[in-house]
Amino acid sequence: MSLGDDSETAHPDPREDAAIQYALGKGIPVVASAGNGGEKGNHVSYPAAYPGVIAVTAVTHLDARASFSTSHWYATVCAPGNDILMADHGTDYVSGQGTSPAAAFVSGAIALIRSAHRDLSPAQIRTLLTSTAQHRPDGGRNDDFGAGLIDPAAALKAAANLAPTPRNRPRRLPAPLLRPRPGRGPHRRHPRQLAPLDPRRHRPGPHHGRRPHLAAVLRGSGLTSPVAGRPAGPLRGPFGRRVG
Repeated sequence: MSLGDDSETAHPDPREDAAIQYALGKGIPVVASAGNGGEKGNHVSYPAAYPGVIAVTAVTHLDARASFSTSHWYATVCAPGNDILMADHGTDYVSGQGTSPAAAFVSGAIALIRSAHRDLSPAQIRTLLTSTAQHRPDGGRNDDFGAGLIDPAAALKAAANLAPTPRNRPRRLPAPLLRPRPGRGPHRRHPRQLAPLDPRRHRPGPHHGRRPHLAAVLRGSGLTSPVAGRPAGPLRGPFGRRVG
């Protein structure tokens, strides 16, 4: 997500948090820019700070922290975010900066991993990105770079050695075997059983299978029947009863 609120009034929203946890529970990784308030108070940014979100900070082409990049405890990994060529709102390209293009790099890396290993969970993908990152800070991570600079090729290679984590799905109980009750007809869950038609009671009339309105027109007009080649006889219904 290339969005966030890192103002002085930024605060967590239970509804946003619930939406993110719902997405994670459905197996969807959530990526967010860490924020561009590094020079404006360095406030906590949401949704980057919600649990489970892969928060991305920005680095320069020298692998140094971009001055505008927010530095906080929720930083997961970093990616290039300074002097990035990107599409303009019109038809041109511009050179821009921000943690938003950095988050786009990470989203692309996750899409690459998912294209080859679609059953990996969000937690496994997060681990892949952090465990294969380059330029790991002392101690394994820090607030400026997270676990380090993402390495999509290394993460994709490491993903081949992972087995998908089984999801916790509710166990389905087998449907009970329902049989017809003796002497009381078929059970409601079984297909309805129809008795064969009695030919003595259900005799097709001469116009059986034709359109009733067409037979009525032929009879009223006195025209010959286009099917039989003779004057149309009396109109009968589907049960042989004479109509009219």
